[in-house]
Amino acid sequence: MQNISLEFESSLDELVALALSMAAIEMLGYKGIQKQIADYPESSLHIGVGDPNDPGVVENSSRMMFVNILASYTNRTVNVEELIHSQMIQLWLEFLDQIFYEILQLQASGNATIKANELKIDIKKLDLSQLGTNSFNNTLLDKALRDFQFLQYGSKIQTIKKMVGANGIDEEKLVSAKKHVLCRNLLQHHKGVLRQEDINGPGYGLGRNFSMIGIDKKPQVIGVGQRINITYWEIEQIRDDFVVLAKEIVSCATQPPHDS
Repeated sequence: MQNISLEFESSLDELVALALSMAAIEMLGYKGIQKQIADYPESSLHIGVGDPNDPGVVENSSRMMFVNILASYTNRTVNVEELIHSQMIQLWLEFLDQIFYEILQLQASGNATIKANELKIDIKKLDLSQLGTNSFNNTLLDKALRDFQFLQYGSKIQTIKKMVGANGIDEEKLVSAKKHVLCRNLLQHHKGVLRQEDINGPGYGLGRNFSMIGIDKKPQVIGVGQRINITYWEIEQIRDDFVVLAKEIVSCATQPPHDS
């Protein structure tokens, strides 16, 4: 189970490094295009295939003036950080799936130190002729995992907490993770615009003010009707929160149970 946490952390680190790399490239590229426009206002970018030294075999597939490139970049509604943020959320959800399945496997083998509570399996969908076999056990585990994957996020977290015990898990970081899952959903399905139910509604409602880390590295409260913006600083913060949560979940899942 420790390996799952380490692989998760390594994948997060790769994405944070990518976010920083892209931020640097964007910054240098932006300045470079500004200089190009200042020196040659009418210049254009040509993208194609072939040999640039032999115009007869060059095929231009795209051409755009640098001034228009800069305008398009400045007015963009999606940034690289949002794409990387979405991948980080997907890694987190996959981590929860892996932990859930690992606990079930340990339970099935009799090596678990905790109990997998409240697993709801539709027995009508199982082949009872294989009862007691490894095949039957694997079918049970796979069915439980599929059911878990289709749970709403809040139910997933509650299930994990019941399975491993919640005493050692940082609730504030769980709220942070919940906020970022919500951010991903808003960016994908609602153009990133915050709604009233996202603050105090059931399900994903945070029950508190919604704040994000701004480009100046300071918290900024996002109001209803305003668009969420993912900055590099937010990427760093959620990476740190996810790593702490992953370690705490694994620790809770692997420590011996306490006598009541």
